[in-house]
Amino acid sequence: MKWLTNLRAEMDRRYRNPEEQRYICRLETSKSWRVQYVRGLEKPIQLYFSDRNYGSKEEALAAAKAFRDQVVAIHAPKAPKPQRRNLKYMNKDQTQVGITLRKDFRSGRSPAYAWSAEYMRGSKPVRRTWSIRRHGYEKAYQLASAWRHEMTGQRMGQCPPPSQDVVQWAKLVRCAL
Repeated sequence: MKWLTNLRAEMDRRYRNPEEQRYICRLETSKSWRVQYVRGLEKPIQLYFSDRNYGSKEEALAAAKAFRDQVVAIHAPKAPKPQRRNLKYMNKDQTQVGITLRKDFRSGRSPAYAWSAEYMRGSKPVRRTWSIRRHGYEKAYQLASAWRHEMTGQRMGQCPPPSQDVVQWAKLVRCAL
């Protein structure tokens, strides 16, 4: 049982490599260092650096680190691009960003339309909706725009004209626009 404990300790040690030995593993049975890089590749890159070929354990480790640095420089993941304004807002007036007309499909009933206003509080979106059936088309938009103005300071905008779908829906449910 002692050999099993030693094996588990060896495996635990392998996964806790310090940063300077990332992707590098010591194989005591073959007295060599293994560099293995797998991130995003179909076939892993793997190369062994034996103590005998390099003269000593330290020189083999230095060669393994140099190889690892070359591999990481070539295959490292790209840095994320800076965030830019979402393309779906490019054709919207700046006062309308964060205010959308939502169509809610409820099972067994006709769809319901509402104006929705949203802003980010820290990293979480905060959303509130105003029903067109309850408030009317323009009044619901004004309420959404006023709430967003209160929360973010964004200018209040003019209500866009209703789409053909909204007009047909309003006739169907006998709702005044």
